[in-house]
Amino acid sequence: QRLVALAGRGGDLGRAFLRLQLRIALADGGIHGRERALLWTMAGEFGIGRVEFAQMEAVLRAQRGFARSERGRAEREIADRAYDVLGVPASASDGDIKQAYRRLMNRYHPDKLASKNLSAEDLSGAEERTREIRSAYETLKSRRGFR
Repeated sequence: QRLVALAGRGGDLGRAFLRLQLRIALADGGIHGRERALLWTMAGEFGIGRVEFAQMEAVLRAQRGFARSERGRAEREIADRAYDVLGVPASASDGDIKQAYRRLMNRYHPDKLASKNLSAEDLSGAEERTREIRSAYETLKSRRGFR
């Protein structure tokens, strides 16, 4: 009740709290009777109806299924590779990712290396590395939704 007083009825904070509770309840594979009753009570306190609650549950179940699917694993591997290329952890902020991208582009971009009289092979390697860095950055930008 204190949380409802702070968050208000029908607000985003209450929905976020309920989604978190649903995730926790689904962690063991399903929501059991007493858990469901408690979650419905919480939903009611936050002004969230049973239909919206059921929609939240369905979305979370679908997300869990996708995360465990082949495509979900493949997408996770692509993102993990992008973080590795940029040298940042998955917990990095959007700003940290941008900073890492700029630092690496400054270091490997062929235009920056042209004055160093590198061999054609080294310049080709720098071009490939630049493409890899740009691709990793674009992947994370798209996945995380930042500019």
